[in-house]
Amino acid sequence: MRILLSLGLALTVCACGSGGGGSGASGPIVPFLPATFTPATVVLGQGSFTGAVPNAGGLDGGTLSGPTAAIEAGGSVWVADALNHRVLRYAGLPSVNGAGASSALGQPDLFSGSAATSATTMNQPVGLVAAGGRLYVSDFGNHRVLIFSGLPANTGVAASAALGQGDLSSNIAGSNQARLTNPVGIDAGGGRFVLADAGNHRVMVWNSLPTVNGQPADLVLGQAAFGDSTVNAGGAASASSLSNPFGVWTDGVRLVVADKGNNRILVWTTFPTTNGQAADLVLGQPSFSAVAPGGGASGARQPSGVTSNGVQLVVADGDNHRVLVWNTFPTASAQGADVVLGQSTFLNTAPNDDDQDLFQDATPSARTLNGGGGFLFAGLAGKRLWVGDFRNNRVLRLDAP
Repeated sequence: MRILLSLGLALTVCACGSGGGGSGASGPIVPFLPATFTPATVVLGQGSFTGAVPNAGGLDGGTLSGPTAAIEAGGSVWVADALNHRVLRYAGLPSVNGAGASSALGQPDLFSGSAATSATTMNQPVGLVAAGGRLYVSDFGNHRVLIFSGLPANTGVAASAALGQGDLSSNIAGSNQARLTNPVGIDAGGGRFVLADAGNHRVMVWNSLPTVNGQPADLVLGQAAFGDSTVNAGGAASASSLSNPFGVWTDGVRLVVADKGNNRILVWTTFPTTNGQAADLVLGQPSFSAVAPGGGASGARQPSGVTSNGVQLVVADGDNHRVLVWNTFPTASAQGADVVLGQSTFLNTAPNDDDQDLFQDATPSARTLNGGGGFLFAGLAGKRLWVGDFRNNRVLRLDAP
């Protein structure tokens, strides 16, 4: 049975995330070493850290509704503003709360937010990656990934091609080698391109960066063949199955997948080369067959986003309303995280709980998160972590010393 998803709160079911291997960063690795419960430095989409209303009461270039992925590329910050059906570009590094975007993709201006299907429009964009001189956007509601030539600086620029569709005006869901159903997280590394095809419970791999409409994938994970699309490949959870994968990260050598429906993170320590290849490690669960949601330093509840700088691993643990940080890349299954953000201890799991009394507060703060339904996303850029805090309608920038 295929489970269809939706990001819209008034629509069907749920969830998302994106990696960061191809965000455009280069040079030596800069470690991200925050303290537990570190407060954010800057908030986008709201005028203060206590705001959480969609579009802060009025849609413009400084507001957000259901933001997901955020990356740095080409000297700008890019945010997938999912429920406004657009991608915002902030020129330079935003340094004040509620900063206004410079331009938007998916809309004709900074004051529009309707969904559509064309080369210049989107329907719930959720994932972002910049690679090979192009910007890639996973367009969840249109069952496609848009490819933009270069990093567009102007509003309303048209995409040049789309994965998952044969042209830029179609939005047909499917599960073959060239079709997608509700794609979410995307990433690129080492010349490879990976995509979490959530509605088909699989991860698609292109061994070179795709550039043309409908380019077929080279490899599928989570299913034995490209035409398969059932939860956990029609059986129980295993090292080779997936359930609503949301986040992906790769450096071209390793691959990490946030397997949201199975409450776990799968790690391939060497890049897979065959369809349905089993993962090497599992995080968030004690074994590959376990799927129960959990907490603590080694549990997970609907993890939705993963990112890494190649040395550390960061996981957005959505329904625990927190971000987990492994200070060294995990080498064993069930290995516990070293640092937690969004909570003061690994045992706290309530949303927007600044006083840490285990109950949700009336408003968010600079230290809290609300990833209800598994809607929480994270992207690393040197000593900065960008968190798409979907339910609070904001993006947080956390800086580590």
